[in-house]
Amino acid sequence: MNINPIDEGRYGSLEMRRLFSKKFKYQTYIEIEKELVIALFEAGEIARHDVDIIIQKAEHYDPDLKAISDIESSTRHEVAAVIKHFSSLCGEAGKYVHFGATSSDILDTTTAIQLKKASTLLERLLTELCELACNHAFEHQDLIMIGRTHGQQALPITLGFKFANWADELSRHLIRFRQIKSRLFVGKLAGAVGASAAIETDDISIESRVMQRLGITAGNISTQIVHRDRIAEFICFSALLASSLDNIATEIRNLQRTEIDELREPFGLAHQIGSSTMPHKRNPVLCENICSLARLLRGMVIPAMENMVSWHERDLANSANERFIIPQACLLLEEILQKAVTIFKDISINRDSIERNLREFGQKYMAEAVMLELIKHGVDRQVAYHELRSLSHLQDSDEFEMLVKNNLLITNTLSISIIEELLKPKNYIGHCAEKAILVAQNVLNEIKNG
Repeated sequence: MNINPIDEGRYGSLEMRRLFSKKFKYQTYIEIEKELVIALFEAGEIARHDVDIIIQKAEHYDPDLKAISDIESSTRHEVAAVIKHFSSLCGEAGKYVHFGATSSDILDTTTAIQLKKASTLLERLLTELCELACNHAFEHQDLIMIGRTHGQQALPITLGFKFANWADELSRHLIRFRQIKSRLFVGKLAGAVGASAAIETDDISIESRVMQRLGITAGNISTQIVHRDRIAEFICFSALLASSLDNIATEIRNLQRTEIDELREPFGLAHQIGSSTMPHKRNPVLCENICSLARLLRGMVIPAMENMVSWHERDLANSANERFIIPQACLLLEEILQKAVTIFKDISINRDSIERNLREFGQKYMAEAVMLELIKHGVDRQVAYHELRSLSHLQDSDEFEMLVKNNLLITNTLSISIIEELLKPKNYIGHCAEKAILVAQNVLNEIKNG
């Protein structure tokens, strides 16, 4: 019986769900045990015959989940149950399985392997999203639209400038992601309390060799567990990235509002339904999903931070919630990224609405341009500001151009031809287009040079 929507397959790809399945987890446990046995053989601790048996059984290990569950019902210890099940398949050689290790060695190393594989999927999506944002920045570098602050019209910008801002923010997350990898993909094989006392060999490099073969690294030192600041950093990163995507999705949702209607997320016109009762609805459900899942992901930061606190060399206070937060952070972040990629690939841009919104309120948003030109021509700044403020707030200010052209202070200072040029949005977008191109190119270079 499935309760969690992740288990129902609603969120996360098949591959990401596979990485956190019991079967993959248990197979990874045994892969680690195999590499430990090989390292012990190389150190002269185990005979070749026993190693060959364990390797052969490990490479063909298909965990019997029912049998392991039955064992765990009595042992009340998951790792011990898996080890007991696998050891029974190895005959006499089974006594060397888990030799010198503790359950945290297996658990934390498995987590590192899962996170490395999951990160490959996440980074691929984040990179694609950055590239899509850059493509939109290039394509729409000159498409003038109204910029808004506090939900009100502010000054004209370009749509490419908006996408470039998103590309720049997303690229910082890509840089962060790449930076934390060396701190995240860390396992351990140091036994109880981290002292490596149970491995009776002078070869201190066994741990690092095993980790290298597994494709991860060993920490400089550990207690009985890998220090939880590493996982907390990943969860915090995931929450940061999800929050940026929440911000982007919220902006698209606002720009899809009926009265604005400048951007629209993809919608399956043939079959998709917005409302079960209102046939006309075209709801921004992808964006809303992003915002909703981001809220859930942010909530995982607190337990991740609290898991950094441990009694002495190890306790179990982190274990239960990590069964939730680590796989769910990966699955939810992947889902959020995938939805964002889907939106950026097929986003609809309503140029008619963009143009309408530039005209609709009489271009009051050009008041700053007129004010600054008056100042340049000798008018006191406070006088110019209050004159334009008064015109903008008049009841008939939707006729802003007419009001400006009929104002004596303005027309005594500026010619009609200058006023007309000042009121054209294309003349007051600053360096929006140049910045869009520059930022998009820099982001693509960052992706390329990695």
